[in-house]
Amino acid sequence: MEDEVLNFILKNFTDNRKLLIPKINEYLSNPSKSIDLKNEIESLGIPYRVDSFSSNERRTPKTDKGRIGDISDIYTFCLNADIYAFYDETNFDWDFKKYLNSGKELHLCTIWYNWFLPVYYMETTYEFIDKKNKFNQYGTTTLTDKNEIDIVQKIDHLFLGKNHSKLDLEFLNKQFGDVSTDCSEKKKASVFDCIFSDIKLPSKHIRKSLYNRKNKKTEYPEFVFTEYLDDNRKRIFLEAEVTKNNRLLNPLKIVFDTENNIVEAEISDNFTIKKH
Repeated sequence: MEDEVLNFILKNFTDNRKLLIPKINEYLSNPSKSIDLKNEIESLGIPYRVDSFSSNERRTPKTDKGRIGDISDIYTFCLNADIYAFYDETNFDWDFKKYLNSGKELHLCTIWYNWFLPVYYMETTYEFIDKKNKFNQYGTTTLTDKNEIDIVQKIDHLFLGKNHSKLDLEFLNKQFGDVSTDCSEKKKASVFDCIFSDIKLPSKHIRKSLYNRKNKKTEYPEFVFTEYLDDNRKRIFLEAEVTKNNRLLNPLKIVFDTENNIVEAEISDNFTIKKH
């Protein structure tokens, strides 16, 4: 299947994606693949939503090359058994503000589903807010709750039962030759960018400081810190960006190691200082 994916990209993502445009138009006029899948998913009785970062407008040879769009649907499933204690089915908040503010850890399953190839990518993620220490943390996770594991297995079996192949992230992260997407440059587009999305990407392990100064103006810039974590939720490195009154002040970014030593300072888009 990996060879089929690579051949599809080579054929459809070169020459300004001219061959991809009629494929998208044909699919949008008859998205039966997604409609059939949606009906099967609804039969599972699991809270879910579906998104696509692609316009329903017909593409033409004159369509801006930065507005062709993704060629996938993205399904997000809520796994927490107690979620309906916070929301009912007619008033379901997919930002999960009330649930997260309660201190509970949110668990989601997300699937990227390609329109043209029998492939998908699945991840399970967590998110929680620590109000005491003032940070928001999220990333991929391995589930331990039996009920949640059973739900994910049902979802996975549904996709596998449609003779689809689940792709792994190592393959999807490969950058692919001289192709580009709406958001990625030539020679920098990954397989994931091409066949799934260049906007909604796989989750990273992040701990981000909560920053809320809605009604407080400050004369001076301030740092906002983001920690990048490993699979054990331990810090790999720390990134600091400069803000003022909740606005990011480009282009200064500073990267710290686990000992809080500065290892990189990005001063502008084309001028970087690194510690060697």
